[in-house]
Amino acid sequence: MSKRAAALHLGLVGVFVAASASPARLQQADALDPARTLLFEARFSGAEKLARARLADTEAASGRDALAVARVLDVLVEALWRGGKIRTPETLAFAERAITIKESQLGPEHPEVAYSLATLEWSSDCGVTTPARNRSSRVH
Repeated sequence: MSKRAAALHLGLVGVFVAASASPARLQQADALDPARTLLFEARFSGAEKLARARLADTEAASGRDALAVARVLDVLVEALWRGGKIRTPETLAFAERAITIKESQLGPEHPEVAYSLATLEWSSDCGVTTPARNRSSRVH
């Protein structure tokens, strides 16, 4: 899958996830809007910085395994990917962590899990070989 196709796929998954969002999910989305705006503006390092700060705040308020943390991790992984850092072990660890949290709290077939799995698809397109590649095949 090309980077363009992966971005389109992720966008479609994002629309589906947003359409099925709960009020709590929409509240979290509002907290992440500044980072998403920076992503849209191609200001990836700024988006990464905001997402990292939001991650620390969310972990402190909700715990490391909270669903809100997984949602912040998705934004952080996108910022890292779009900023050219997809091949780093840290990026892949964040993506895996988001999936693990979501699968444990929402179940493996939930649309939000698909969104996080799509981030692993990006790593496959970049030639990264990790156990995550096996999980990302579920997106196809």
